[in-house]
Amino acid sequence: DPLMCGITHANGCNNIWKIASLYLGLGIPEIFALVDSDGAGIKERAKLIGEGVLEEDHFLTTHGPTVTDRAIEDIFNREWYLREIFEYTEEEINKADAILSKEMKKKHGGAKYVWAKKLFEKTFAGELDPKIVLNQNGTELFQNLFAVINNGKNP
Repeated sequence: DPLMCGITHANGCNNIWKIASLYLGLGIPEIFALVDSDGAGIKERAKLIGEGVLEEDHFLTTHGPTVTDRAIEDIFNREWYLREIFEYTEEEINKADAILSKEMKKKHGGAKYVWAKKLFEKTFAGELDPKIVLNQNGTELFQNLFAVINNGKNP
């Protein structure tokens, strides 16, 4: 069976409650959230679970709830992303920050939408191989995300 779901960008974890409220108001009971494993994501996750907006098994974080400095960008293969999306030379890759999300903030003021658009264009053109594009954590994250959506709970 095909996976029947919709994905909505919240434009920041502090907007998840708005999206969740909208969907609950429309009668959509199965809402799942994916947040960055940074301080803001971990805090918002705890808040929304504590307030009963979403259940704990309806939350995933990019690198687990105990990692506090990783964002969604960090699920990508760092070298691939720097070379293919940022168009860095090997010398620039070697000088770049080890954490992709931190390097992204330095690059052109951290305009994530620019990099997301470029990634989308490569995806749409069929130029991406998930085995190369995602790092191990990214692969596991998407496997968990699909399992959560299919089963209605966090594995």
